[in-house]
Amino acid sequence: MRPAISTASLQTPPRARENQILRYQFANGSFSALTTKVIPLLQDIVLSPDGTQVIAITDTAVIHLDPTTLAEIRRTAATLGTSTYLKDLVVTNDGNALITTALSAAATQLLTCNPLSQSQLLQTQSLMYL
Repeated sequence: MRPAISTASLQTPPRARENQILRYQFANGSFSALTTKVIPLLQDIVLSPDGTQVIAITDTAVIHLDPTTLAEIRRTAATLGTSTYLKDLVVTNDGNALITTALSAAATQLLTCNPLSQSQLLQTQSLMYL
């Protein structure tokens, strides 16, 4: 597989955006034209530890994408409260992911995507910011 760079183009305010993932392919000493995928309400993206998938989160879902074509492989909806949305995503080396949620009342939950390959969302901890 040839090296590539994927990045997210995030716009604000968060609730009024059409964000996209931008992918550049490196070949023959230069980067090629970009491939894009528009994902409404995109919050964060990461590359899986083995490089086989790009994982994206929106306000309400975890989306697995092919890293070459950015085609959607699978989407898992999160069961969230009324004012809660998925916010940050971090992939761990053991094949799991940690996802934080945000709430308009300044409370945050920590979810585990365990294992990442199956997108089973489990609540692990609630955090409250003062």
